[in-house]
Amino acid sequence: MQLDVQRLEKIIEKWGGHILRVKKTDIYRADAWFDKYGYWTVFFCRFVPVIRSLISIPAGMSNMNIRLFLLFTTLGTLIWNTILVYLGAT
Repeated sequence: MQLDVQRLEKIIEKWGGHILRVKKTDIYRADAWFDKYGYWTVFFCRFVPVIRSLISIPAGMSNMNIRLFLLFTTLGTLIWNTILVYLGAT
C-alpha cells in the first residue's frame, strides 16, 4: 500500500490543492476508512451510479482480498441490476 500512497502524494502535490481540492491528509483518512469498511463499501457503492465505476480503484489500492472483493461486488451488482430490470419491466 505504501507505494500507491506515494504515487497519490505526488499527484496531490502537483494537482491536489488548486484543481482536485484534495489534501494529503484526505488520502490517509480515506485509506484508513476503506481498510475498516472496505468490503461493505464495495457492496454499497455498487448502488451509486458514478461511484460504482470507480470503487475498484481504492479496493485494489488497499490490496483487498480478490475473492471477497468479487463476492461483495457481484452481490451488489446483482441486486442493483435486479432492481433496474424490475423497474424497467413494470
